[in-house]
Amino acid sequence: MSDITIQDLLVPGATLLAAVVASVVAGIFSWAWKDAETNKLKAEERFSRENHNVRLFEILADGNLRMQLAAASLLIERLKETKEVEASERRSIERALITCLKEPCDEPGNPLNKFIAEEMFKHLEITYKNTDDFKNLLSVLSAFDLEGVDLRGCHFKQLNIAEVDLFGAKLSKMGVRGGSCVKTVFKDADLRNCKFHEVTFSEDTNFDNADLRGAVFNDCIFNGADLSCAITDDTTKIIPHSNA
Repeated sequence: MSDITIQDLLVPGATLLAAVVASVVAGIFSWAWKDAETNKLKAEERFSRENHNVRLFEILADGNLRMQLAAASLLIERLKETKEVEASERRSIERALITCLKEPCDEPGNPLNKFIAEEMFKHLEITYKNTDDFKNLLSVLSAFDLEGVDLRGCHFKQLNIAEVDLFGAKLSKMGVRGGSCVKTVFKDADLRNCKFHEVTFSEDTNFDNADLRGAVFNDCIFNGADLSCAITDDTTKIIPHSNA
Protein backbone atom coordinates (compact mmCIF):
# COMPACT_ATOMS: atom_id res chain seq x y z
CA MET A 1 0.00 0.00 0.00
CA SER A 2 1.44 3.37 -1.00
CA ASP A 3 2.10 6.05 1.57
CA ILE A 4 -0.75 8.63 1.34
CA THR A 5 -0.62 11.59 3.68
CA ILE A 6 -3.45 13.69 4.99
CA GLN A 7 -2.17 16.56 2.81
CA ASP A 8 -2.50 14.33 -0.23
CA LEU A 9 -6.17 13.90 0.59
CA LEU A 10 -6.86 17.56 1.38
CA VAL A 11 -5.11 19.31 -1.47
CA PRO A 12 -7.35 18.00 -4.25
CA GLY A 13 -10.44 18.98 -2.20
CA ALA A 14 -9.05 22.43 -1.52
CA THR A 15 -8.28 22.85 -5.19
CA LEU A 16 -11.83 21.86 -6.05
CA LEU A 17 -13.24 24.29 -3.46
CA ALA A 18 -11.07 27.08 -4.85
CA ALA A 19 -12.32 26.29 -8.33
CA VAL A 20 -15.93 26.39 -7.17
CA VAL A 21 -15.38 29.70 -5.37
CA ALA A 22 -13.65 31.14 -8.41
CA SER A 23 -16.53 30.01 -10.62
CA VAL A 24 -19.13 31.59 -8.32
CA VAL A 25 -17.19 34.85 -8.12
CA ALA A 26 -16.83 34.91 -11.88
CA GLY A 27 -20.56 34.29 -12.25
CA ILE A 28 -21.36 37.15 -9.88
CA PHE A 29 -19.09 39.54 -11.76
CA SER A 30 -20.58 38.39 -15.08
CA TRP A 31 -24.12 38.96 -13.80
CA ALA A 32 -23.16 42.37 -12.39
CA TRP A 33 -21.57 43.35 -15.70
CA LYS A 34 -24.62 42.25 -17.69
CA ASP A 35 -26.91 44.10 -15.26
CA ALA A 36 -24.80 47.26 -15.60
CA GLU A 37 -24.91 46.96 -19.40
CA THR A 38 -28.68 46.50 -19.32
CA ASN A 39 -29.12 49.57 -17.11
CA LYS A 40 -26.84 51.54 -19.42
CA LEU A 41 -28.87 50.57 -22.48
CA LYS A 42 -32.12 51.50 -20.69
CA ALA A 43 -30.68 54.87 -19.67
CA GLU A 44 -29.53 55.53 -23.25
CA GLU A 45 -32.95 54.56 -24.60
CA ARG A 46 -34.70 56.80 -22.07
CA PHE A 47 -32.39 59.70 -22.94
CA SER A 48 -33.06 59.15 -26.64
CA ARG A 49 -36.84 59.10 -26.08
CA GLU A 50 -36.68 62.28 -24.01
CA ASN A 51 -34.69 64.07 -26.70
CA HIS A 52 -37.17 62.89 -29.32
CA ASN A 53 -40.09 64.09 -27.20
CA VAL A 54 -38.48 67.51 -26.80
CA ARG A 55 -38.13 67.74 -30.58
CA LEU A 56 -41.81 66.79 -31.00
CA PHE A 57 -42.81 69.42 -28.43
CA GLU A 58 -40.90 72.03 -30.46
CA ILE A 59 -42.70 70.95 -33.64
CA LEU A 60 -46.06 71.36 -31.88
CA ALA A 61 -45.24 75.04 -31.49
CA ASP A 62 -44.35 75.28 -35.19
CA GLY A 63 -46.72 77.01 -37.59
CA ASN A 64 -46.75 74.11 -40.05
CA LEU A 65 -50.06 72.32 -39.45
CA ARG A 66 -48.96 69.18 -41.28
CA MET A 67 -45.89 68.84 -39.06
CA GLN A 68 -47.90 69.67 -35.95
CA LEU A 69 -50.41 66.92 -36.70
CA ALA A 70 -47.60 64.43 -37.30
CA ALA A 71 -45.92 65.35 -33.99
CA ALA A 72 -49.22 65.15 -32.10
CA SER A 73 -49.94 61.75 -33.62
CA LEU A 74 -46.55 60.38 -32.52
CA LEU A 75 -46.98 61.72 -28.99
CA ILE A 76 -50.46 60.25 -28.66
CA GLU A 77 -49.16 56.90 -29.95
CA ARG A 78 -46.49 57.11 -27.26
CA LEU A 79 -49.20 57.52 -24.63
CA LYS A 80 -50.57 54.15 -25.72
CA GLU A 81 -47.29 52.48 -24.79
CA THR A 82 -48.37 52.07 -21.18
CA LYS A 83 -45.63 49.68 -20.11
CA GLU A 84 -42.81 51.47 -21.87
CA VAL A 85 -43.72 55.02 -20.90
CA GLU A 86 -42.68 56.15 -17.44
CA ALA A 87 -45.04 58.28 -15.36
CA SER A 88 -42.85 61.39 -15.69
CA GLU A 89 -42.69 61.04 -19.47
CA ARG A 90 -46.44 60.49 -19.67
CA ARG A 91 -47.13 63.64 -17.64
CA SER A 92 -44.81 65.69 -19.85
CA ILE A 93 -46.59 64.51 -22.99
CA GLU A 94 -50.05 65.12 -21.52
CA ARG A 95 -49.09 68.64 -20.37
CA ALA A 96 -47.63 69.50 -23.78
CA LEU A 97 -50.76 68.34 -25.61
CA ILE A 98 -53.12 70.16 -23.24
CA THR A 99 -51.04 73.32 -23.61
CA CYS A 100 -51.77 73.13 -27.34
CA LEU A 101 -55.48 73.09 -26.55
CA LYS A 102 -55.06 76.40 -24.72
CA GLU A 103 -53.16 78.22 -27.43
CA PRO A 104 -55.08 81.24 -28.80
CA CYS A 105 -56.62 80.47 -32.16
CA ASP A 106 -58.87 82.68 -34.27
CA GLU A 107 -60.10 79.78 -36.38
CA PRO A 108 -63.02 77.80 -34.90
CA GLY A 109 -62.60 74.05 -35.11
CA ASN A 110 -58.82 74.20 -35.36
CA PRO A 111 -57.74 70.87 -36.94
CA LEU A 112 -54.84 70.42 -34.51
CA ASN A 113 -57.01 71.02 -31.42
CA LYS A 114 -59.74 68.77 -32.77
CA PHE A 115 -57.28 65.94 -33.47
CA ILE A 116 -55.51 66.23 -30.10
CA ALA A 117 -58.71 66.48 -28.05
CA GLU A 118 -60.60 63.67 -29.74
CA GLU A 119 -57.66 61.25 -29.86
CA MET A 120 -56.00 62.14 -26.55
CA PHE A 121 -59.24 61.99 -24.56
CA LYS A 122 -59.91 58.60 -26.07
CA HIS A 123 -56.55 57.21 -25.01
CA LEU A 124 -56.85 58.70 -21.54
CA GLU A 125 -59.70 56.23 -21.17
CA ILE A 126 -62.35 58.79 -20.36
CA THR A 127 -64.74 57.20 -22.81
CA TYR A 128 -66.71 54.13 -21.87
CA LYS A 129 -68.47 51.54 -24.02
CA ASN A 130 -70.94 50.65 -21.28
CA THR A 131 -73.16 53.65 -20.53
CA ASP A 132 -73.75 52.37 -16.99
CA ASP A 133 -70.03 52.71 -16.24
CA PHE A 134 -69.48 56.43 -16.59
CA LYS A 135 -72.45 58.04 -14.90
CA ASN A 136 -70.97 58.17 -11.42
CA LEU A 137 -67.25 57.95 -12.16
CA LEU A 138 -64.80 60.78 -11.60
CA SER A 139 -63.22 61.71 -14.91
CA VAL A 140 -59.50 61.18 -15.43
CA LEU A 141 -59.52 64.69 -16.90
CA SER A 142 -60.38 66.22 -13.53
CA ALA A 143 -56.67 65.97 -12.70
CA PHE A 144 -55.75 68.34 -15.54
CA ASP A 145 -55.94 72.12 -15.80
CA LEU A 146 -58.44 72.57 -18.63
CA GLU A 147 -59.54 76.13 -17.92
CA GLY A 148 -59.83 78.03 -21.17
CA VAL A 149 -59.24 75.06 -23.48
CA ASP A 150 -60.39 75.35 -27.07
CA LEU A 151 -62.56 72.38 -28.04
CA ARG A 152 -64.63 74.17 -30.66
CA GLY A 153 -66.08 71.78 -33.22
CA CYS A 154 -64.88 68.65 -31.40
CA HIS A 155 -67.16 65.62 -31.24
CA PHE A 156 -67.15 62.99 -28.50
CA LYS A 157 -69.04 59.79 -27.78
CA GLN A 158 -69.65 58.43 -24.27
CA LEU A 159 -67.59 61.24 -22.81
CA ASN A 160 -66.95 61.41 -19.08
CA ILE A 161 -66.03 64.93 -17.95
CA ALA A 162 -67.47 64.61 -14.44
CA GLU A 163 -65.96 67.19 -12.04
CA VAL A 164 -63.81 68.67 -14.81
CA ASP A 165 -63.19 72.44 -14.59
CA LEU A 166 -63.88 73.99 -18.01
CA PHE A 167 -64.04 77.57 -16.74
CA GLY A 168 -63.94 80.00 -19.66
CA ALA A 169 -63.49 77.19 -22.18
CA LYS A 170 -64.25 77.67 -25.87
CA LEU A 171 -66.71 74.89 -26.61
CA SER A 172 -68.94 76.30 -29.34
CA LYS A 173 -70.26 73.73 -31.82
CA MET A 174 -68.92 70.90 -29.67
CA GLY A 175 -70.96 67.70 -29.86
CA VAL A 176 -71.32 65.15 -27.07
CA ARG A 177 -73.33 61.98 -27.60
CA GLY A 178 -73.70 60.12 -24.35
CA GLY A 179 -71.67 60.79 -21.24
CA SER A 180 -71.45 62.50 -17.88
CA CYS A 181 -71.20 66.19 -17.01
CA VAL A 182 -71.91 65.60 -13.33
CA LYS A 183 -70.36 68.43 -11.26
CA THR A 184 -68.68 69.80 -14.39
CA VAL A 185 -67.80 73.51 -14.30
CA PHE A 186 -68.96 75.42 -17.41
CA LYS A 187 -68.74 78.83 -15.73
CA ASP A 188 -68.11 81.60 -18.33
CA ALA A 189 -67.69 78.94 -21.04
CA ASP A 190 -68.80 79.51 -24.63
CA LEU A 191 -71.27 76.71 -25.39
CA ARG A 192 -73.01 78.35 -28.31
CA ASN A 193 -74.50 75.89 -30.80
CA CYS A 194 -73.34 72.88 -28.78
CA LYS A 195 -75.19 69.60 -29.13
CA PHE A 196 -75.67 67.38 -26.07
CA HIS A 197 -77.44 64.06 -26.65
CA GLU A 198 -78.20 61.63 -23.80
CA VAL A 199 -75.80 63.40 -21.44
CA THR A 200 -76.21 63.30 -17.65
CA PHE A 201 -75.87 66.54 -15.64
CA SER A 202 -76.38 67.20 -11.93
CA GLU A 203 -77.46 69.99 -9.57
CA ASP A 204 -73.74 70.65 -9.02
CA THR A 205 -73.06 71.23 -12.72
CA ASN A 206 -72.07 74.91 -12.91
CA PHE A 207 -73.54 76.89 -15.83
CA ASP A 208 -72.97 80.35 -14.30
CA ASN A 209 -72.70 82.91 -17.11
CA ALA A 210 -72.17 80.12 -19.66
CA ASP A 211 -73.32 81.12 -23.15
CA LEU A 212 -75.92 78.56 -24.21
CA ARG A 213 -77.40 80.43 -27.15
CA GLY A 214 -78.12 77.95 -29.91
CA ALA A 215 -77.26 74.99 -27.67
CA VAL A 216 -79.42 71.89 -27.94
CA PHE A 217 -79.94 69.42 -25.07
CA ASN A 218 -81.58 66.37 -26.58
CA ASP A 219 -82.81 63.54 -24.35
CA CYS A 220 -80.55 64.65 -21.50
CA ILE A 221 -80.94 64.00 -17.77
CA PHE A 222 -80.51 67.21 -15.76
CA ASN A 223 -80.98 65.94 -12.18
CA GLY A 224 -81.62 69.48 -10.94
CA ALA A 225 -78.97 71.24 -13.04
CA ASP A 226 -79.75 74.97 -13.02
CA LEU A 227 -79.56 76.87 -16.30
CA SER A 228 -81.09 80.06 -14.92
CA CYS A 229 -77.68 81.71 -14.46
CA ALA A 230 -76.63 80.90 -18.02
CA ILE A 231 -77.03 83.09 -21.10
CA THR A 232 -79.94 81.69 -23.09
CA ASP A 233 -82.43 82.82 -25.71
CA ASP A 234 -85.13 81.31 -27.89
CA THR A 235 -82.51 79.33 -29.82
CA THR A 236 -81.56 77.36 -26.69
CA LYS A 237 -83.44 74.07 -26.99
CA ILE A 238 -84.15 71.51 -24.28
CA ILE A 239 -85.76 68.42 -25.71
CA PRO A 240 -87.05 66.41 -22.73
CA HIS A 241 -85.66 63.01 -21.82
CA SER A 242 -87.89 60.25 -23.07
CA ASN A 243 -88.44 58.94 -19.52
CA ALA A 244 -89.13 62.37 -18.02
